[in-house]
Amino acid sequence: MLTGLRSRKHIAPFDLVRPTSIDACLSWLSRGPRIGLMAGGLDLIDRMKFGQPFDTIVSLSAIPDLAGIRQTDGTIIVGALTTHAALSRDPLIAETIPDLATLWREIANPRVRHTGTVGGNIMSRQPHYDAMPALMALGATATIADPATGVRTVAVSELPGDSLLINVIIPATGARLVADRSLHPSVSVYSGATLDSGDVTELRVAFGGAYPHPRVVDLPAHDLRQSDLASKAATLAEIATRYGPEPLTDGFASAQYRRRMIEVLTRRSLIRLGHSL
Repeated sequence: MLTGLRSRKHIAPFDLVRPTSIDACLSWLSRGPRIGLMAGGLDLIDRMKFGQPFDTIVSLSAIPDLAGIRQTDGTIIVGALTTHAALSRDPLIAETIPDLATLWREIANPRVRHTGTVGGNIMSRQPHYDAMPALMALGATATIADPATGVRTVAVSELPGDSLLINVIIPATGARLVADRSLHPSVSVYSGATLDSGDVTELRVAFGGAYPHPRVVDLPAHDLRQSDLASKAATLAEIATRYGPEPLTDGFASAQYRRRMIEVLTRRSLIRLGHSL
């Protein structure tokens, strides 16, 4: 439990280890619940400054399998240790999923972009962070590992919080992404589509900031053309918000306001997606 004011004085003594393989990292994870994984370290150190104790911090920086961006079989594989800055300027991302590179240049401030990692952003599970909902909208999956089940692949939306994230796998063929972050951190909306010669074969909308965890909705794409998205945006936005759970009420916004803005921003983003080339 996080208690008291944020201060370095709250950081309890801990051991620091730097494994060089995934297997060695999993060995440390099996030693108990008070093991912390550190990528960029921004969120982990904040938690420690609020008083959360750890017996051991496992630095991931020396594990080569967690690094790099590569392409295979129509997908882009992004290592968990990839920084936001590296993703935003990577030539492979710019060529295959330029919308993702554009979005990532807008995330956070320079200090966070050059230190924070994609994996850390996802696994911190903060409701207003951008990585998880953006990747959910693109239909991404993740490769994870834990001591009990080993290495496996899961949907980004189904990531367990106590596993080691190895990489995320993003379908790149025909991928388009439009984000509306105008009300961030209260609400943010990410609309993702897979296009084939103008036909929409998959359509998703993901929401950040509005729920305890990001949420994704698959929208009907049967007989839908990209050019139809603008005219059908209002109907699709209503579908996306109709059956969702109650949004958060907190210091940023009320549940009622968030629900209304989810529909508004979804409609706007789908219109932009329909007009994008």
